[in-house]
Amino acid sequence: MSSPPELLALRKQVLVARSAMLRVQLAHDAEMIRESVRFPRLASAATGSPRAISALLGLVALLTGRRQIGRWIGLAAALFGAARTVGAIWGSRRRPTRDEEGEPTA
Repeated sequence: MSSPPELLALRKQVLVARSAMLRVQLAHDAEMIRESVRFPRLASAATGSPRAISALLGLVALLTGRRQIGRWIGLAAALFGAARTVGAIWGSRRRPTRDEEGEPTA
């Protein structure tokens, strides 16, 4: 059986190795977070989302205030939102399918 100083030395080695492994894992996770919040990635995610575009246009309209450009951007945001809503409604309408006998189904 090992003596207590040898056991303590082995335990220390295990703890040091575990600490090194956790530091490497933490550095990797931090880099993954940094990569996910970089501007190009955020911008591409925002431009792919209709809600984000509409919110961005609304924010720009709010920030520009009552100036002429603010009115135009506000109008564009409203039209964009209306177009997306109409598109969603139009896309959700489905043609009735026909069963084997040729009758429309509900």
